[in-house]
Amino acid sequence: MGFNDGGQPSSMNSTEDRLSYLLRLTSPPSSSSSSSSSSSSSSSSSSSSSSLPPPPPPPPPPLNIWRLPPLRYLGYINELGETLKPHLTPKTQPIYPASYLAATAYVITDSYTHANIESESKGSSWSVHFIDGFTWQIFASVLIPGLIINRTVAGVTGMGLRRGWEVGRSKNFGSVVGLGVIPIIVKPIDEFVEVVMDKTVRRWYK
Repeated sequence: MGFNDGGQPSSMNSTEDRLSYLLRLTSPPSSSSSSSSSSSSSSSSSSSSSSLPPPPPPPPPPLNIWRLPPLRYLGYINELGETLKPHLTPKTQPIYPASYLAATAYVITDSYTHANIESESKGSSWSVHFIDGFTWQIFASVLIPGLIINRTVAGVTGMGLRRGWEVGRSKNFGSVVGLGVIPIIVKPIDEFVEVVMDKTVRRWYK
C-alpha cells in the first residue's frame, strides 16, 4: 500500500475511510498501559511510604527534682531538729521549730510539683495528684523516718548509759548515729511507701 502526498494511505479514497483513519490516530492509549502506569505509581508511593522512619516516641515526663538527692534530704530537716533538740540552748532553741517549718515547706512544694507533673502527663485531676503527693510525703518524710530515727537515738543512748558512759556522751553518740542513718534509710523508705500506695489507696483513683 502506498501513501499519497498528505501521508495517508493511497487506498483511502472515500470520506468514511479517512474518518476511521483519523479516529485511530486520535484514540487514547489502551487501558492496559494506563493500569500498568497507575500500578507502578502506586507501588512507588507505597515503597516510599514504607521507607519513612517511624515516629519518635513521646518524651518522658519531667523528673521531680524535690525527690532527688540532695533536695530530698530537706524532707528530713525536722528530724535534724529532733536530734539536736536535747543539745539546744535558749539562744539556739528557735532551730527546733524552724526545722519543722522548713520541712513543711518542702512537703508542700514537692506535692505541688508532683501534682503539676502528673496532671500534665496523664491529663487527670490536679487536686487528686496533690493529695497523692502530700500523702506520700507524710509517710515517707514524717511518720516512718521520725519513728526510725527516734528509736535509733533512744536505743543508742540507752546502750551508752548501760555501758557506763556519761549522760552527755551517750546523748551525743545517739544523736550522731541518728543523723548517720538518714542517708541509709531515705531510698528504702521512699520505695516502700511507693509500693504500699500503689497496692492500696492509688487503686481508688488510678
